[in-house]
Amino acid sequence: MGGGGSKAPFSNTNTDAASPEKLPPLERLPPARYGKHITMLSIDGGGIRGLIPLVILESLEKKLQDLDGKQARIADYFDVIAGTSTGGLIAAMLAAPDEERKRPRFRVQEITSFYKDHGHNIFKRDGLLGLLYRAIPLMPVLMGPKYDGVYLRDRIEEKMKGLTMGDTRTNIVVPAFNVRSMMPVVFSSFGPRRGPWSRLADICIATSAAPTYFPAHNFPIRSSTTNGSQYHHDLVDGGLAANNPTMIAMAMVAQQINHYRNRYFPPRLDYDKLIVVSLGTTYAKEIDSYTAGDVAQWGALRWVRDGPRRTPLFDMLSCANDYLVNVNIAFLFHSKKFQNNYLRIQDVTLAKRKDNVLSFADKYIRIKSVVPLVPMGVLAY
Repeated sequence: MGGGGSKAPFSNTNTDAASPEKLPPLERLPPARYGKHITMLSIDGGGIRGLIPLVILESLEKKLQDLDGKQARIADYFDVIAGTSTGGLIAAMLAAPDEERKRPRFRVQEITSFYKDHGHNIFKRDGLLGLLYRAIPLMPVLMGPKYDGVYLRDRIEEKMKGLTMGDTRTNIVVPAFNVRSMMPVVFSSFGPRRGPWSRLADICIATSAAPTYFPAHNFPIRSSTTNGSQYHHDLVDGGLAANNPTMIAMAMVAQQINHYRNRYFPPRLDYDKLIVVSLGTTYAKEIDSYTAGDVAQWGALRWVRDGPRRTPLFDMLSCANDYLVNVNIAFLFHSKKFQNNYLRIQDVTLAKRKDNVLSFADKYIRIKSVVPLVPMGVLAY
């Protein structure tokens, strides 16, 4: 699928300094970039349900290793990996480099193990407060975030120690939401060539800071456009803006193509040049949970929290974003008659099943999920 594994030429954008013609030659260019396909992988937000796309990707990576050898990694086959919230953490781990900064560090199986080994402790609240949270539905509204986020931050820091966005082995796109400016912030490896680059750990913590669940994240960064002055990001979960980040990633690729069109690309974005795989994490809550009669008399608190596990407003916003992004992208590809270039994998039945997330994902992947990826891989070549 595409070039993958190398950020050239996307990562050489520097609109604040040099023009494309003044940039030094690139070290290498994947052969698939010259007039062929650009491959994109997008992963939704969804907390522990990130295990679902991970099981799909693990199966795909094993098939790719059967074809190309045990060293094959997902990042080798995708030119861009986008992710929001838990998807952002997965994207960063897929693209994180090894100690020599030459190859992707993690196999998908290792990322799956990370979720299985640490998920319980990430989403755990002990002691009296934990008991109160389970017993009193309004506790999350009255007492701050459900989890302190310390365990999650510590584990992310361990995995991403010393790494920045500029170190990734393929391009990644990760949205968050700035509560100070009330605007989305999109972190990507399409940034200025000479930096400054944000730390991957900060980006992963920020995009995962789901309101009511984890604290917001603040970190400083030096500007590349204001004489190196420092400013602060005040960020929460990117799912507030783009729980499904596929459209954002496509827009950024189109921007790069426009910037480099005279050197590397045709003069416009052709949908036959794009191969897009978008992985959902299923819907957060069961469909048909509410009626107009149920919600007609709700006040602000009830919209934020309905019982110990339901967050109606956030769940509805997430489902709406997922639906609209998917429908619009599918329409774009269909209208250009390249519908086979876009694959969305999303199952809405998990909430109605008694299986746990991992058991469901294993059963789902055995039945159907990776099958459509095989012809798409052939198409990309």
